Amino acid sequence: MLRSILSGALMLLLAACASGPNEAISKPQAEIKFVDYKGFDRDLINSLNAPLPKIQVAFYEQITPNALPERVQKWMAAVEANGGKVDITLPKSNSTISAKSPLLIISLITSLWSANKMVQEISGEAQFNAASLYNAEVILKYDESNKMVIDKIIFHKK
Repeated sequence: MLRSILSGALMLLLAACASGPNEAISKPQAEIKFVDYKGFDRDLINSLNAPLPKIQVAFYEQITPNALPERVQKWMAAVEANGGKVDITLPKSNSTISAKSPLLIISLITSLWSANKMVQEISGEAQFNAASLYNAEVILKYDESNKMVIDKIIFHKK
């Protein structure tokens, strides 16, 4: 009898401890590394819902302004859809590439504006409500080959 009670209690304890990867809750973080999977959304939601003044999104790989991942574009669209603004911060002047800079900036702006169609897609998704209290800043930089890339994105509390 005692053996079956202990066995049952152990089974209940193991069942209570088991959780799938989608059920894991992350702690709010002031800096998140972007990886294109749902876990990034979960981490960003937890951070946006916390009382953090800013959340910085850094990238493992260099991303050009016109290659902004769709997952990130949706968050930018959510900021704008909720009355926030998305600012683009240019790198300090670099004379060797300044002629190309306006074209790259235009491509980033075009990429962000194409996110307007995403506003309709995300309007029914409650997860993007977390962006309602933030503005976003896309910070650009030149890489070692003088190509303009996204350095980081910072969500600033309104």
